[in-house]
Formats: sequence, C-alpha cells, structure tokens
Amino acid sequence: MSQKNNIRLLLSFVGTLLLAGCQNNNVEPPVVNEQDGTTMELMPISTRFLDVQPWGGSRADYFPYPDGYVPYDVLYPAPVLEYRKIGVFMTPDRKTPAGDFIYEGDNKWKSTILVKEGHTYYVYGFMPREGAVDAEVNPLPGETTYAPGADLFIEKYTSLTPADVCVIVGVRYATEEEETAGHPLDMVPLGQFEYIGHEEGKNRIFVLLKHLYAGIHFKVQIDPEYHKLRNIKVKKVELTAHEIPEFINLGVRLTANSEGKDPTLDPTNPSVSNIEYGEVLGDNGLPLTPTDVTVTIYENADGYEVLETEPDGFLGCYVPGRYAFTLRTTYDVYDKNQKKDDEGNPVFDGEGNPVYNLVREDCVAENFINRSIIPDLEAGEVFTVNMLVKPTYLYQMSEPDLDNPKLITTP
Repeated sequence: MSQKNNIRLLLSFVGTLLLAGCQNNNVEPPVVNEQDGTTMELMPISTRFLDVQPWGGSRADYFPYPDGYVPYDVLYPAPVLEYRKIGVFMTPDRKTPAGDFIYEGDNKWKSTILVKEGHTYYVYGFMPREGAVDAEVNPLPGETTYAPGADLFIEKYTSLTPADVCVIVGVRYATEEEETAGHPLDMVPLGQFEYIGHEEGKNRIFVLLKHLYAGIHFKVQIDPEYHKLRNIKVKKVELTAHEIPEFINLGVRLTANSEGKDPTLDPTNPSVSNIEYGEVLGDNGLPLTPTDVTVTIYENADGYEVLETEPDGFLGCYVPGRYAFTLRTTYDVYDKNQKKDDEGNPVFDGEGNPVYNLVREDCVAENFINRSIIPDLEAGEVFTVNMLVKPTYLYQMSEPDLDNPKLITTP
C-alpha cells in the first residue's frame, strides 16, 4: 500500500468507510492565488501547555478543553522560533488557495495568499509547515463543500521535534481594535472555520491552535554556592528519544460546529478523538522499526547563561507515547574574574555586561531520563524535568578549579 493511501485510511476508525485513493471530483486542484485579491495575515492564539506531574491533580480537571487562550508569542514553554510557519488551506466551494504564513513578530504571520472581498472561505491548516513531506485537505466524506468540516492529512511527519505541532481548530475575523490590543477581546470559537474576505488591509484572522504533540520541558538552574565561583553558558542541547517511530502519518478529522465544541473530537462520542497517529510503512509494506531519534532543541554559539533564578528552559515535542530520553548538553565554564584588555581595563560586551575568563570550553553532560519517570502524556501536555548544575563532592576535593559541574536530574 502506498504512503498516501495509508494516510487516507487513518480516519477510518470514526465509522465512515474511506475508499483508498478516491478523489472528490467536485473539488478543483489547489491554486496559489486568485486574481484581484487582497493579502492576508493571521494572529494566532493558543491553549497553554498543561504541566503534568506524577502527583497532584487529575486529567479530569482538564477535560474537555483547558480554559483561556494566550497570544502565541507568549506561549509557555516557548516553542522554537525558527519553526513558526503555518500551512493554511483557504477552502471555498470551488478553489483551494494554499500557502504558508510566516512569523513576522508581534504575533503576526503574513502570507502571499490572496482572498476576494465578500467571498466565503473555510480556513484549515497546521504548523509547522517544515518537515511535512506532503499535506492535503479534503471535504468530509459525502460532502462537496468544506462548510461541515475537513480531513487534514500530513504524510511522514517527524515524531520528535523542537517545533510545536498544532492544528487550527477555530477562526474569527480580527477587528482593528483587537489587533491593537494584541489579543482577542472575547474567545475565538472552537469549531468555526468560516471567514469572509474583507477589503485591502483588513484581512486579519484570529486562529486558535491546538497542540497535537506532547512535550518534555527541561528547566536548568545553577547551584547558588557554585554560582558564586563559576558562570555556566549552555551552547547546545540535544534530545534523544529511545525506541520511537522516526516518522508518523498524521490524520485529523475536523468537524465544524456552532456550539463551541472541540472539532477534533467525534461529535457522536466526545470521549473519542479524531486525531490519528498512523504508522509509516517501509518499502516492504511493513511498519518501520522504532529507533533512537535525536534533535537539537537549542543551539547558540554565544551561549545561554544559566542563572540561580528559574529560567525558561528548553522544550522538545513528541508524538504522544511513553519513551525514554537522553539529554546531551554542551556548555562553557567561566570564572568570576572580569576579563581585562591589554591595558588592564575591564572588558564589557556590546550590552554593557562584564566579560569573564573562559575556564573550560565545550564541556558535555548527558542525562538519561527513564520512561518510568515520565507519565503518559496526551497532546498538549508537558512534563517538566528540573536540572541543577552542581559539581560533585569528589570533584570539589580533587580539583580546586571546580570547572566540571554535573547536571543533576529531579522530576
């Protein structure tokens, strides 16, 4: 069976028979632009990540959907900036303009997609656009328009990523006042995808994003006593998930509604999700064997200075499941003596901060996180692992330099 046919069968669990390879002949092939249209911009907002710990609270507290929305710019933990690209399908009855919305700052994402004033569209999409080998959207089986909803298919999506994998689950026109405020004055309704094109310069759409992956969040702090002697700057953080599928096929059935219900849930049984994480088949027609997958979740040559106070940390996202992880951190160690130039003057960086002496470069620490430590997470849930930079007692006794700290893991 081909990969594409495999995707088309992902949503068969909802009880509607899908014929592999069938096309809806009433839907024309996608086009990029429409003549005499006006450009658009998106203003995404998102549900928060839900921090899940092995103690306290229950998942029932969060069902059916977490309250409140935040502008995507201030989402915490913050997803990696470079992956902020949203693939959007504008789906009227006859044509399907498709394009990418690229982040431009201040929670605005712009595209070259053109829409016509007064024309009705149904907005479906996902993020990040990178990494998707192939993506398509089709009307629900038996439908000829996109008003009732759509099936979104993404073929061969990576299973471990620094990106926040999301699907659009609601849209609403944004007024100029709301754009100025930077956030919606009332909630964007779940389950509504209709948008009517406006005149030039006024095509702004709030889109509500739902996380499709779980997350593991690493908070790194430095031991206060050690911080009196040394500064640590993290340069690179690599995350490995063990025995995980390298890729998945992702299918989401989005059922439109006017009641504010989550469109990814089965309307006949809201306890059932219409999100399917399907296996990718190899050339032999069998599912690929799980393997170790490694991604870089942070990299900066200048380094991220680890502080005593709680930092934002680093986020990795993965297809829901229970896996073991290894965190590999590359960092530099500096002393507390301010560097001086050839004339004996203290040296400062471009922002006026003192520059210290490099004691050791490119140190590496590895931390293994057993799968028994991390609870089973659902999409949108994140588990936090606290890391403490602290030298071992034996090292303090043997090396007065104290330049080889260890990362200690605590849930």
